[in-house]
Amino acid sequence: MSFMVVLQRPDPVPARTPADGGKVIGLDLGLTTLVTGASPHGEVLLEAGNPRNYRLAEAKLAKAQRVASRRKGPVRGVEPSNRWRRANKRVQGIHAHVANQRRQWQHALTRQLAKEYDVIVVEDLAIANMVNMVNMVNMVNMVKNR
Repeated sequence: MSFMVVLQRPDPVPARTPADGGKVIGLDLGLTTLVTGASPHGEVLLEAGNPRNYRLAEAKLAKAQRVASRRKGPVRGVEPSNRWRRANKRVQGIHAHVANQRRQWQHALTRQLAKEYDVIVVEDLAIANMVNMVNMVNMVNMVKNR
């Protein structure tokens, strides 16, 4: 069971400047290193590599999908077999596991950043435009969070 809460604020929040001695970091999203953090002076403070959770689960997922494809699925007027249900539940479980790993990694990183820095500036990245580039489709789809 999952829940989603969306909060929208009609008035924009005014930009805050750090207090005296406040720590500032700018984050740049990339493909080889997922997040690179730099100070206002340009020195690299943080490099977080891409954990590549999907790549690690690809073999297990491929096998589970092959097994599921050989089972008798739902056909008009016929109930799907219990083996088909079990096989598809396994495929869904692998997808959910990868999504949970991504979510946990993102939560750990953002928690660390929020605890350590006073001001965090994030690059505005147009992933939709990058997906249109033929040779970058797989890398961008692997990195982006769903």
